[in-house]
Amino acid sequence: MDFETLCAGIQLQEEIRVEAIRYYRSEEFQKMRPLAEGLKSMETEAEARKRLRQLSGTDERHVKMLVCMLSCALQLHEWYVRKGISDTVYFDTMGCFTRFIRECRQKTGVLAFDREWWTARQASGNLFRLGALEYEKKYEGTRPVISVHIPSDACLKQEACEESIQQAKGFFQSHFPEYACRLCLPFLAAGTGAFRAFAGKIQYPGFSGAV
Repeated sequence: MDFETLCAGIQLQEEIRVEAIRYYRSEEFQKMRPLAEGLKSMETEAEARKRLRQLSGTDERHVKMLVCMLSCALQLHEWYVRKGISDTVYFDTMGCFTRFIRECRQKTGVLAFDREWWTARQASGNLFRLGALEYEKKYEGTRPVISVHIPSDACLKQEACEESIQQAKGFFQSHFPEYACRLCLPFLAAGTGAFRAFAGKIQYPGFSGAV
């Protein structure tokens, strides 16, 4: 897969796509590429983002950071293939970039990438979109767990959530068996602000606590 195919596959907005492809091909990005490698690990991504911001200069729409993230996502595709993970899951997962840019425009009127603090999860192969919901591989101490996240465009009807959970069970059993049966729902714990914020949208009583 090449960078243009990735941009097309996630239906990146045309205005941003043109600018992103131009920067990806630039000498400046080739110099930044070694630093961008730090985005591929949750242990190093925060420092990598800090250094990249310092060196990016003027980047009002944060396209340079977007390209750094997408370059990591592009490299990750080969790992998806080796793991036997479908392109459907890959593009659904990486579609977050397009969604975040769209939401930024809805919120601010500006087509820009403003969610760099979140997307290393996708670019490092730790978070996957499986149907309606997203699932993140994490550790609680030494114990592997799966955290469930609610994308802003998620359909939270009972059947959609059940289908997603069933898909996740098979997905982790097949590709990450050490995480199988380690499902938790921290964003939906009763009494948390996150739960209250989403409570009006949730139509599945089973999402009231941890599983």
